[in-house]
This record gives sequence, structure tokens and C-alpha cells, in this order.
Amino acid sequence: MEAPWSVALVRRHGDLIWAVLLAALMTAEIVGWVEQDLATSIALGLLTTLPLAVRRTAPLASFVLVMTGIHL
Repeated sequence: MEAPWSVALVRRHGDLIWAVLLAALMTAEIVGWVEQDLATSIALGLLTTLPLAVRRTAPLASFVLVMTGIHL
């Protein structure tokens, strides 16, 4: 029995969907709270969320980028 198209879509692109959702939420929170140095804050927020999209294909690179974004 074949999985419904929505389940197949999530299995195939789940990491990308999750990374984009987290990036959007992180950006919204940063815009709401940060008053100065907004561009740097958004860039670091994206650096901590978007690498999650490649965590299955490049786990080490994803980990290094996320940790870099957290510690900067």
C-alpha cells in the first residue's frame, strides 16, 4: 500500500519544510524584539536555522553552521 502524497512529501522534503518554518519564526521573533543591528541578528538567525535543511545529506556541515550561528 502506498503512502498518501502528503506523507511522501513530508518524508522527502521534511527537513527543508522544517528549516524554512523555523527560519520564518526566528525572523519574525527577531524583528519583533531586536531594535538595533537587525541585519546581523537576522543573518545569524538564518545561519542557525537554514542549515537544518541539509542535515541528512551533510550532517557535519549542518552541525558546524548551526553551532557557528549560535556562538557568534
